[in-house]
Amino acid sequence: MKRTVRAAELDDVRPGTGYGLGLMRVDLTCGGNCHGHASGIPGCMTRDGVSRGRPPRGRR
Repeated sequence: MKRTVRAAELDDVRPGTGYGLGLMRVDLTCGGNCHGHASGIPGCMTRDGVSRGRPPRGRR
C-alpha cells in the first residue's frame, strides 16, 4: 500500500516526493518520511499525513 514511484513533476514543491495509489510519500527534514493525501477545490485545500513515529508512552 505504501509503495510509491518518484514523482519528478513535484520536485519544484517537494524534491524526492513519491506517489502511488492516491498516496504521496514525502521525505521529512528529520530523516523520516510521511505518507498522506492532498486535495482541493477552488478556494479550499486540505492535506493529511501520517508517519511512523515512536511508540506511545504509557498505557492506552
